[in-house]
Amino acid sequence: MSSSKDKLVIIGNGKIAKTLFHYMAQRFEVVCFAVEDSFILEEIIEGEVVDCSIEKAEKLFSGSQFLTCVGYGAMNQTRFRLHEKVLNETTLVPTNFLSAHAFAPFYVTNGYNNIILDNVTIHPGATLGSNNIIWSQSVISHGVNLGHNNWITAGAIISGECTLGNNNFIGAGAVIAHNITIGNSCYIGANALIDQNLGDNVVVVAEKSRYLPYDANRFMQIIE
Repeated sequence: MSSSKDKLVIIGNGKIAKTLFHYMAQRFEVVCFAVEDSFILEEIIEGEVVDCSIEKAEKLFSGSQFLTCVGYGAMNQTRFRLHEKVLNETTLVPTNFLSAHAFAPFYVTNGYNNIILDNVTIHPGATLGSNNIIWSQSVISHGVNLGHNNWITAGAIISGECTLGNNNFIGAGAVIAHNITIGNSCYIGANALIDQNLGDNVVVVAEKSRYLPYDANRFMQIIE
């Protein structure tokens, strides 16, 4: 029995692709995990969905939609390279994924290969470029201009009127204050607070949590 869902080729077969598969399968009929030849595992990855070469995916599923589900290695450059390869060398068609449990105005993106997961909130007036992954629970506020190839990790908050360039990594729980500009290829660690503009290739990390020399049960007795 044929599916009424649009066919989707997932580019990638690593942990990120396997995780995102379960989201994508809610909206699409995922037909394969397509990778470069050296990464073919030659096994069924999820159910009856197999991995294969990008070339084979083109032959079998020409004209189908695709999403590049690759991590943030090399500051998102690997995902960008694979996306461009598929875009330029096949007839597969790029698309976007917006979780049914996220909120985003229909006009928020003019780009493609944006993956927006559950419980993300994107305010009216924000704009996205292409090839961004926005993980669960994040907030993209009004007036934010997000460029290309960024990775926004779970629970990050980008306050209103901010501008982010390309190829940035924003760690879990990080907060970017109002009206901040961030350049390209910046690494912002988990729980960091960004309250000033950043240029290109900047690294910001929050201080580590302190580990106290107490047994947890004894400590609870002290603070009670």
